[in-house]
Amino acid sequence: MKTNIIHNGKVVGVVTDTVYLKKCKKEHFMVKYNGFGISNKVLDKLKEIGVETVAIVYNGVRGEKRYSSKLSDWLNSLKGSEYQGDKQSFLSLNEMKLE
Repeated sequence: MKTNIIHNGKVVGVVTDTVYLKKCKKEHFMVKYNGFGISNKVLDKLKEIGVETVAIVYNGVRGEKRYSSKLSDWLNSLKGSEYQGDKQSFLSLNEMKLE
């Protein structure tokens, strides 16, 4: 069963079993962190529903790549920022597994 994850009125990803899948365009890549961010509110929701793995499909300048990581890595990330009043946590590419 697939479950849409909605944040601020937008579908930000889909959960299947214990995997959260998020699709990112090149403008979502954060150079400052050499990676991606996820809202802390979304991370809390993922924890609440039993997600274990975060998979990011990145469609960048060099084509599509898929990265995976543990939800616990995101929850324990010390890299954070606030964007338009929304606190986010970040992981760099070297903290994720390229599939």
